[in-house]
Amino acid sequence: MKECNICLRWIILHTSELPVGADNNKRCKQMLQIVVTDSQYNPADVFKLLLNTAQFEFNLKE
Repeated sequence: MKECNICLRWIILHTSELPVGADNNKRCKQMLQIVVTDSQYNPADVFKLLLNTAQFEFNLKE
């Protein structure tokens, strides 16, 4: 369960907007595009899944 949260957080981190200096870096843009394409990134779905897994993990601990 914890690995799922880690994976989702990684996707969110690596698909966020590029920092100010990195937007001119071609390599950064390529890596961002690869992550978005390969993961079929949909921000709303990833966020919902993150919330659901966090709630499930919380319920397991109780």
